[in-house]
Amino acid sequence: MVEASVLLKFAAALFAAVNPVGNVAFYISMTSDQTMVEKKQTATIAFLTIAFTLCGAVFIGQPVLSAFGISIASFRVGAGISLLLVGLKMLNSTGAQKLDPAQSDSHKKSVGVVPLGIPIFAGPAAISMTIVETQNQAGFLDEVMFSLVALALAAFTYAMMRFAIPISRVLGADGINVISRLMGLIMIALAVEIIFAGLIATFPVLGQVCTL
Repeated sequence: MVEASVLLKFAAALFAAVNPVGNVAFYISMTSDQTMVEKKQTATIAFLTIAFTLCGAVFIGQPVLSAFGISIASFRVGAGISLLLVGLKMLNSTGAQKLDPAQSDSHKKSVGVVPLGIPIFAGPAAISMTIVETQNQAGFLDEVMFSLVALALAAFTYAMMRFAIPISRVLGADGINVISRLMGLIMIALAVEIIFAGLIATFPVLGQVCTL
């Protein structure tokens, strides 16, 4: 069975990638014209989207890579670059983005799937992180354990959306921005580690040079 330390590392990395606290600002701005019932429905749809996407990445992420002939080492480098770009964007974020009014009206009912569920919460960074961190866990029980972690994070994200208004009042715009930047720093550090691991797997000589 997968070790608790591995699950904790996965949970921390996925938390940074999903950034449920920092991304609350997106939920607030994108549901500003909705009623309380509609806000609840949007949060529920976003939760289901996040859970389905992350659990899908746990169970079929690696087989999909194999089907396309992509090695995990190459994927690590690509995923690391993706995480690095997202982390840099979070680090330089200036706050929540606003939806175009016309787009908000036409996609009012589906905003929980796109863009909230994907790609704001369960975006390329979170999906890449899930596949990379779980690629060495071949057992079905291990996959179930990782899926439970993903579901727990999705549930926490749902709670953050349901209590978005009071949370935003407590933290304020500055507090949310600070948390988002901290998550960005963590993600950048994780991205560098993933890229380095991928490069060493692709070019073993790099590992020998670094140990000298």
